[in-house]
Amino acid sequence: WEITRVGVDFKLKCLGCGHIIILERPKALKMITKKVEEK
Repeated sequence: WEITRVGVDFKLKCLGCGHIIILERPKALKMITKKVEEK
């Protein structure tokens, strides 16, 4: 995934197929924090 925009939300683009998703900042930060804590 490539982060293409950061602000109120995160815009992510898949480097494989080009699919774009937009995540709300609080939800994205929660997901990132959870992944880091698992490692």
